[in-house]
Formats: sequence, structure tokens, C-alpha cells
Amino acid sequence: MPVLCSERIPGQRIMLRPPQLDDAAELFEGITCDPEAARYMRWEPHTDVGQTRRMVAQRMHASEGDQTWIIALQTSGDVVGFIRCSLSTRDAVEIGCCLGRRWWGTGLMSEAFGLMLAALEADAHVKRVWATCDVDNSRSARLLERCGFAFEGRLARYGVFPMLGAEPRDCLLYAKGLR
Repeated sequence: MPVLCSERIPGQRIMLRPPQLDDAAELFEGITCDPEAARYMRWEPHTDVGQTRRMVAQRMHASEGDQTWIIALQTSGDVVGFIRCSLSTRDAVEIGCCLGRRWWGTGLMSEAFGLMLAALEADAHVKRVWATCDVDNSRSARLLERCGFAFEGRLARYGVFPMLGAEPRDCLLYAKGLR
């Protein structure tokens, strides 16, 4: 995904930018320590900012095909969430996200997805973008549908979400062709 490398992607209300270690405190306070924000994530809520700092450091040093972007407000620069893209095959990208609960229902994640999809469409190598969500995560399913993703099926026992238990759960698969 060379088109995404280290550029900032400005939007109307938000900006996508690469993560920095300084983001850890805001991410911890607004997202990673919140059990509701972590409910459908593949990690447990963080109990101290050090866990979030380590997560940010990992994301900063991930391979080129696995990139995380901070979602920050244009006006204040406040960190409200993150979005991640992982090259899953030569021409397909998996996308995932998390938004602080305070910002749910504001359309910020739809804007973030729109910005990321536009950036991915500019890369001639990316032909398909896909995402999964827990079968009970109706908010994420609606987001994907609003962003033009098509429902492709139900994946049995596909994901483990620690806040929901240790057993793998069914997930919904959505995808969008870019060319």
C-alpha cells in the first residue's frame, strides 16, 4: 500500500494521520480503556496507558502492508479513533476501525472510511477492500453498508472477542470492489 505510507489525509471534519507515541494518552482515555469501545475488538480494555503506548509503538513499526491511521478532529487535533488497513493478498486490503464512544453516531467513522477508501482507490494495485464484524455488531454492519460494502456471508467461529468470551464467534463478511 505505498500510496498510504506516511501522508496525512485531510477530510471535512477529521484528518487521518500516522500514529505517534504522544497519541497513547488520548487513545487510552477515550478508547482503549473503555469496555464498550473494546466490546467488539480483538483486545481487552487496557488497564494502564503503558499498554496503549506499546500498542501505538507496534502500529508505528508495523510492516508497510499493515498500516494504522489516527482519526483526529480537524479543528482541535483531538484523537477520536483509529483505522487500520492490512494487505491480505496481493490486491486485497482488510480494513478495521475503532472510535471513542463519545463520537459514536456522529458520522466521523463514515467520513474516515470514505477518506481511506478514496486513498485505496488511488492505488491501482488494490482491487478489493473487505472487513468483518461480530455477528451482533449491528453498528459496524450498518457502517459498512453505508460505505458501499456488500454483505458476502457469515463466517462460522471466525473471531475471538475477549469482552464476549474466549470462544470464537461468528462474523459477518463485507467487501467492496474498487475496480
